[in-house]
Amino acid sequence: MASDRKTCIVIAPKLDVHAFAVLHAAAALDDEFIVIDTEEFPGFLKLRTQIGSESFSGELCLDDGRTLDLSAVSSLWWRRPKPPNVEGLVAKSFSKFALNEGRQALFGSLNTLVDKVFNHPGLSSFANQKIAQLSMARSVGLTVPETLVSNDPSAVGAFYERFNGNIIYKLFTSPDEGLYPTRVMQKAELAEVGSTAACPCIFQENVKGEFDIRATIVAGQCFSARIDFYDDPICVDTRLTSKAVTPIELPADIKAKLLSLVRKFGLIYGSIDMRFSPTRGFVFFELNPEGQYLWTEIEAGLPISRAIALFMTSREQF
Repeated sequence: MASDRKTCIVIAPKLDVHAFAVLHAAAALDDEFIVIDTEEFPGFLKLRTQIGSESFSGELCLDDGRTLDLSAVSSLWWRRPKPPNVEGLVAKSFSKFALNEGRQALFGSLNTLVDKVFNHPGLSSFANQKIAQLSMARSVGLTVPETLVSNDPSAVGAFYERFNGNIIYKLFTSPDEGLYPTRVMQKAELAEVGSTAACPCIFQENVKGEFDIRATIVAGQCFSARIDFYDDPICVDTRLTSKAVTPIELPADIKAKLLSLVRKFGLIYGSIDMRFSPTRGFVFFELNPEGQYLWTEIEAGLPISRAIALFMTSREQF
């Protein structure tokens, strides 16, 4: 009798604690979970994909000697993929080309041969765009903050005056070095706003609220944590000002809108940040298709790792 044991892949850096948490949650399921670091391709991982008029197959040889039949893999979670690493393998002038070729070969094989893949990197890339997030959030009925995206210093100054200086600014992406939290814009910083001419930024009204929400969506389930925070006059980023994280059950209509938002982007997994305002209700801030969740699992007791593991081993496509 054939074994029902499934093979599931988590694409993540070798030391990613979220990948280990899912492996730990999956230990009781009697299925095989493998963490693959795509940065080890092509140096330590070898790919063999064959396509013909009557067949399509692929194998990935791992650094421990095992060979995976990719068409036999049940599911794959693109947790946090790294680009292939060609450093030291090709001339520096050739590295960008070799990296792109490696990405096409490996990512294309994994996305096509594995039956259940989430989140697809192409869908995650689009969902990562902050303007698209705000637009999509509006379309499903969520409240969003008044926002300006601009590299025009005069427009930034006018936006600042419109809200009597009560605005915040934040980045589109995270730089390689350091942490740049969301901050309240100070009047003295208006003198430096000319730098936006070379580097556009996100400016938003400063939404006052009682607490923040971190909602993690996994295959149609919503795991929500309430974040109480210290009221800091400058830093409004609860990554730095949180003081208590507890579970919370969101109103049914808000939960339905969050699930609709994630579905419209074609995602299975996503982390969503919101703030509850006594006058505005729940205000959407942003969505992260590869967002961290383990801190809410630990502090609020939310079984997110188990939900991911169960979805990966189920036949459900969602």
